[in-house]
Amino acid sequence: MHLAKKLTFDPFAFASACLIAVFTVVSYAFQTADSFAPLIQDPRSIAIALASLVVIALVGYLALALLFSWFDSQSSPSEKEPPFRVILRKRFFVYFCIIFVCWLPWIVTNFPGTMRDDSIRQMFQVYGVEPYSGGNPLFDTWLFGLFWQLGDLLGQRSWGLYLYGVFQSLCTAASFSLMVCYLHRLRVPRPVIYLSLAALSLIIIFPLAAISMSKDSLNGWVYVVFLVLCAELCRTRGRALGSRWFVLAFIATSIVLIASKRTMLYIALIAFLVFLVSFKACRKKRALVFLTIVVASYGLTDVFLPYAMKNDVPQESSVPSAASSFLILPLQQVGRLLASGQPVDEESYSQLSRLIDCEKAAVLYNPRRGDDVGFSIRDYTDTDDRNAFLAAWAKLGMQYPNVYFEALVNHTFGWVSPFWKIAFGYNLKLDVFDESHMYIWSKYFPGGIEEAEEFLSPLKAQKPAALDAGRYYVERWATVQYETPLLIGFGPWCTWLPLVGLAYALRRRNANAVAVFAVPLGVLLSVLIGPMVLYWYAIPLYYGAPLLFSVGFMGGSHARRRRERGNRARRTGYPASSPVVGQHSSNPR
Repeated sequence: MHLAKKLTFDPFAFASACLIAVFTVVSYAFQTADSFAPLIQDPRSIAIALASLVVIALVGYLALALLFSWFDSQSSPSEKEPPFRVILRKRFFVYFCIIFVCWLPWIVTNFPGTMRDDSIRQMFQVYGVEPYSGGNPLFDTWLFGLFWQLGDLLGQRSWGLYLYGVFQSLCTAASFSLMVCYLHRLRVPRPVIYLSLAALSLIIIFPLAAISMSKDSLNGWVYVVFLVLCAELCRTRGRALGSRWFVLAFIATSIVLIASKRTMLYIALIAFLVFLVSFKACRKKRALVFLTIVVASYGLTDVFLPYAMKNDVPQESSVPSAASSFLILPLQQVGRLLASGQPVDEESYSQLSRLIDCEKAAVLYNPRRGDDVGFSIRDYTDTDDRNAFLAAWAKLGMQYPNVYFEALVNHTFGWVSPFWKIAFGYNLKLDVFDESHMYIWSKYFPGGIEEAEEFLSPLKAQKPAALDAGRYYVERWATVQYETPLLIGFGPWCTWLPLVGLAYALRRRNANAVAVFAVPLGVLLSVLIGPMVLYWYAIPLYYGAPLLFSVGFMGGSHARRRRERGNRARRTGYPASSPVVGQHSSNPR
């Protein structure tokens, strides 16, 4: 009640609430009908849509305004910040144990482990079934291979898979513990810190990602460490680079981040550029550190690993093609236009046909999956064909902006939707050894399905019957969370929590905190132009959400000046706005 009486209009809470309301209503329409039709098909639908927007925005605004007001009341006026090494010594191991112990039911009942389909192809490369390639990071393939070979030494390859899940869970729990300790460094209110710890320990999307052999899960815990280091770099406005240990940690973490997932190179470059422009301190040293990271990452991923990791399988000759990951969204928009039956002029159709089979693209178009239309790209195409396609794409976009916009929203709305669940699979038989996947794996073996079954049989170990009871209860726990609204939705974790954190940082005019968002912004851009909304791609976004939600508490130049004025006012009795508080010679009374 005390907070409610003090409330005034908060434009940052209002803007955040309005965005969340739009995300909710629009994503509901597209999840049910792939278009705006449910919102605008008749006057009654329009009235319901507008009422829903107003109600959600109003409730959201009141909640966020109260939250921000409470945040302000909890902001510590003290200028003294606790040394991070003291926080780590006191809390790191405790938080690590809490998280890992809460994950143990998943780890114990998970035997023989879980993996994503890409990891099967990486295993084929390790054992010489197919040649090594850059389609999946070679660094990840090398690390996974160490554990598969360890399993072979132990007499069962599935033990290698299981032990990798344990190893990655330890690393992920440690990175989360570091992040929660850093919240203490930022002087985040204790209830927020403990809620973050509870979420990381108990909500299933965290352990299910941690126990899976996946390039995304490996990259995820490294990303958390990188995000914490970037936050410290912003908090100190670049002065953290004065510490030799910080420089070494930042370089090593960045190199592993980029080596474990190539798209992180572009995300790191975006962040580095923002950090260079934003802060003046140690600018030359920052540029040198960033250049070292880029050159070392290139040397590791593009020179050393391709040279060192070779097998005897001959490389198949590639067919020249102008395909590119950056074409995913244009292909989706053209695919929707062709599938809709809208008229396309002969010149544009001819230009499109230089790159794609237009009839095939219309049939393959899937509003939620960008990879499918890509199969319509013709072989033996070049950059001229791609440029002709892009010219036609731009021209048709001017004629049919509504079709293009609906294609864009269909392709991306899941990232802001509370209805789309982050639902990890944890059953190898259903996820990578089902009939459709086994058909794909059989193509890699001369003996077909029988030889594929024989090769993959070491990973098909039966789950121990003694663990059935425990597995039943953890699966029931997963079901409860899956059925709980908002709890594991893509929107709340991937975009809403960071959005609220950004709004609070802007509200406090905290430039240091705002600069941190260069990192998740790069991640968000990469997934928006990616092939689909997928839980693997969401890992870095929701792993970093607790820190991004709280980063507004970071000390900044504007926030520091306000605290100093407030401190002077409390000491002297003068208004905080007084320009020379404490320097008067006479008593104001």
